Amino acid sequence: MQLSDSYSLATPDSSMIIQRVPFGDKTNVPGLVGKPKAPKRPASPLQKSKEGKRAKIGTGASIFERREPPQPPVPTHPAPRLHEQATHRQLRAFVRSGRYQPLSLSTIPVLKSFVSSTTSDVYKIFSAECDTHFELPFSCSYSSSAKKSGRPLLAVSTELGIVEIIDTSKRDATLFPIPRTRFAPHENAIFDVKWSPDDRYLATASGDSSIRITSVVTQKPLYHLAGHKSTVKFAAWDPNNPDLLSSGGRDGTICLWDIRQEPDSTVDGVDILKPVLSIVDAHTHGPNSIKSKKSANLSRSVTSLVYGHEPYTLFSSGSFDGTIRKWDTRQPTTKKDRLLKSSKPIEESDRDATIVGGGKRARGLSSMALGEGVVWALGIDSKIHTYPTYLAAPFPHDEATTFSHPDMCTSSFYPRIAGSPCGNWLASGSSDGNLYLFDVGSRQSPTPAGIKLQGHTGEICGLDWASGSLATCSDDRTVRVWRPDAEIIERCRSNPVDEAWNWTWAKDS
Repeated sequence: MQLSDSYSLATPDSSMIIQRVPFGDKTNVPGLVGKPKAPKRPASPLQKSKEGKRAKIGTGASIFERREPPQPPVPTHPAPRLHEQATHRQLRAFVRSGRYQPLSLSTIPVLKSFVSSTTSDVYKIFSAECDTHFELPFSCSYSSSAKKSGRPLLAVSTELGIVEIIDTSKRDATLFPIPRTRFAPHENAIFDVKWSPDDRYLATASGDSSIRITSVVTQKPLYHLAGHKSTVKFAAWDPNNPDLLSSGGRDGTICLWDIRQEPDSTVDGVDILKPVLSIVDAHTHGPNSIKSKKSANLSRSVTSLVYGHEPYTLFSSGSFDGTIRKWDTRQPTTKKDRLLKSSKPIEESDRDATIVGGGKRARGLSSMALGEGVVWALGIDSKIHTYPTYLAAPFPHDEATTFSHPDMCTSSFYPRIAGSPCGNWLASGSSDGNLYLFDVGSRQSPTPAGIKLQGHTGEICGLDWASGSLATCSDDRTVRVWRPDAEIIERCRSNPVDEAWNWTWAKDS
């Protein structure tokens, strides 16, 4: 019988050809893929019996055949969707606790692109007594919808008890008049103004020791909150309930209010309400308080209040030292005067951040802002300190958790800070008339220096964020709006002399 004398050969260009080579030739042929197969011989009866025994043993193949080594089993995992959900839940838990610090890109170039027009972004509040004079603005606040890309309505309070609601939408400089709504809830200075979470009411904290709740639609006062014995410095709405709010004043008392309760009396259609809970001397005694006769009469006013992410939690800061406290608004009170039975907070910061870095004496805190797992506080030491929301946990107060600028100066309790709706930026007023912006979203270590924006000539006492803009009010009797604009900032940098008449921006690099 004649055997096959054909081989399969592969050429360098990967094409297959058939080349006939004598079967007995021992020459090495490059590219040889297969070998000639010998003809099969018929199996003998003895060989058939042996193969049958191997099959019964269970080898599955002849022991003479070459087999690949067994592969390890592939481990099984939970379903991808459930696994991802569990991971996201754990991530949110770490972020809430303040122990997780995400890594992200720096947004300093965006902060450097903030500009403000010298014509269309500047607003002034006319005096009620004379049209040629302007009111001194004390505070400003954007509506809740403005922080969610809604219409940017800004409420500005003044020294003479006036509130004006201004539409700060981007406009042409020739547009006149500007849409405004004006009313006077007090006859004294208004140190703070805040929108309710549903934008139905405006709360104003005044020097007449009271808080007024005014309807935004009718501009008429609805409630008169009486409970403080001195100037009310701050007011904050509960973000989870539009009927609850709190206030702090120079008397050192924190008052909690519920506008749904039965009024004690009614005067000229305005309901007079008493606080449902009062925390007297909220920042009088603490781990850093100096207990002496000389310091007994020092003012320990409540300067700022911030509701936490957890329900019924409230953070407070004082003017005496750099500690902040957390309160549970559900604590029991006495039936007679509704005072808190125990003036001890549920948590308190473990140390005074204003003296950790080598400060000789404690400094007070003028303002606070809530972040993701942290609380930022502006100190009289011209620095912004970071506190964990879980105050009992040890937290390093160093250059990695402190925001500042070489020119930043806060020599009074009027400048404030505010966090952006996106959570990446922090704005701070100052006594030197400059606005400072900080990148807090990237959480770099050490923290980058702030961006200085020069536009005011007086102390910046109030500021607030909307979606895509920032408003500031100053002692120079102006309210200014800032926006990021890459096209305008390039024009200003390329021609700074001419554009300085039309715009103001960050001059330092």
